[in-house]
Amino acid sequence: HPLRGWQIIGLLFSVSLFLWPLSTYLDRKHRQGIPDRMAQTKLVQLPPKSKVTATSVSTTD
Repeated sequence: HPLRGWQIIGLLFSVSLFLWPLSTYLDRKHRQGIPDRMAQTKLVQLPPKSKVTATSVSTTD
């Protein structure tokens, strides 16, 4: 059957759609996905949230 080749291609495509975003979580050191690694771009992260908490200030006028 000529359809058998297309079935294999479809299966590989489906697996790659699942593994592509999963690669970000599997990369423990840099947390970069496949497109970022292929483009050799740097990973930009937000700075950690500060531990400053908002305190209520009461004004007595």
